[in-house]
Amino acid sequence: MNKQIIILAFLFSFATAQAQTQPVTDTLAYLKSIEARKAEFVGQPFSKLLNELKINIIKFGPIGSNSNDITQEPTTVFRFKRPIASQDYLDFPSISIYWHSYIDIDLSTAIATQTSVYGKWTDSAKLYYQNFIIDDIIVDGKNPPPPPRWVVTSCVYKKVKLEDGLYYFRYVVTKQLCTDGVLGTETEVTYSTTSVPTEGCMGAIDVQ
Repeated sequence: MNKQIIILAFLFSFATAQAQTQPVTDTLAYLKSIEARKAEFVGQPFSKLLNELKINIIKFGPIGSNSNDITQEPTTVFRFKRPIASQDYLDFPSISIYWHSYIDIDLSTAIATQTSVYGKWTDSAKLYYQNFIIDDIIVDGKNPPPPPRWVVTSCVYKKVKLEDGLYYFRYVVTKQLCTDGVLGTETEVTYSTTSVPTEGCMGAIDVQ
């Protein structure tokens, strides 16, 4: 009986470990799941959340107070992908931590400027923030769109007759650049020849 209990406990531990090591494929959905569990982290030091994160923080940004005291930092934004363009700051998923007690923004800024990239997440930043108490967690942004890709919008072929009576197929493939699921006006036309038609290539067969 004891052996069965030990085996079950081992299997449960193994399954739990496997679940914890699964890679995060949807950053926004993962952060939203943390936001839904915010009650577990509110009133706790930031280190509790840091220890549970399955994705790496890339950047942090101290947010100043709207009050007259410009030294206050009630909120800090943590990002998981480095923004390149200004729109990225709105689009890429981020998590905003509201602190139980205001942080000194001058000290935070000093940490943020220690690296060539402002706000790069480092061990120094982690040590600085880890003991501050969480008051609220808000997730912003959306998943970045997929990179542009070429989509075949038409493919026609012609059966070309050679002088010796043999034939070959000449393909005209038209592609359009698809950005974030929307076909653009940019097109690309390519030509190729093979001995047999490519699968899915439609069009009239004309002898030239």
